[in-house]
Amino acid sequence: MEAWCPPERDGPDPAHTHTHGGTHDERRPAPGRTIPGDLERAGRGGRRAAVDDLFTEDATYTDPLSAVEGREAIDAMVGAVQQQFPDFAFRPAGEVDAHHDLARFTWELGPEGGEATVVGFDVAVLSGDGRIAKVHGFLDKVPAA
Repeated sequence: MEAWCPPERDGPDPAHTHTHGGTHDERRPAPGRTIPGDLERAGRGGRRAAVDDLFTEDATYTDPLSAVEGREAIDAMVGAVQQQFPDFAFRPAGEVDAHHDLARFTWELGPEGGEATVVGFDVAVLSGDGRIAKVHGFLDKVPAA
């Protein structure tokens, strides 16, 4: 099991290595990269650029609380969650499992070093260039109303 990584758009990155040896199909995952982690590492100011890099123009994200289409809507949805939980961070919860054009992973949202308040499980469908075309999300743990 490995984490997904976005494709190398400007040629190979010499710092980007793969523990499974050699190169990989850009739709296959590479170690150390996760969608929630990439969005969080980008920070709130760089989130839109991360969304543009990770998702296709017409990508969709569907979970029990929302169904959005397009990068702008995905960025707004992630922003709304970050605004609702300003002191929390997205983080991966385990490894990403991927094959062909599919990746599945569990993520958490919670205070740094603390117990996760929200836990979700997502299945991503990747496009031919390795970007995310669809995310089907499930919420395993949500705060009580």
